[in-house]
Amino acid sequence: AYDLSDPMCVRWSLVDSPDLTVNQGSWTLGSGEDEDECIATYESEIVSTLPIPIVVQEMFAKETLPDLLDAFRDRAEG
Repeated sequence: AYDLSDPMCVRWSLVDSPDLTVNQGSWTLGSGEDEDECIATYESEIVSTLPIPIVVQEMFAKETLPDLLDAFRDRAEG
């Protein structure tokens, strides 16, 4: 489910999944120091029912999160 009630924030939460018990997060936009600057904050929590070792989950997050944020920045500046 999505919550779009705040025009500066998109929130989501899991409705149903056989492999996840939690999938929730948000993108929030805010003003930067300069008038042409925008701060984007990403938050995410995912809990899986699959037997994935925590070290693998952490490695996945460390590998994919920078790419996600770079793609967001590139699109916004694009």
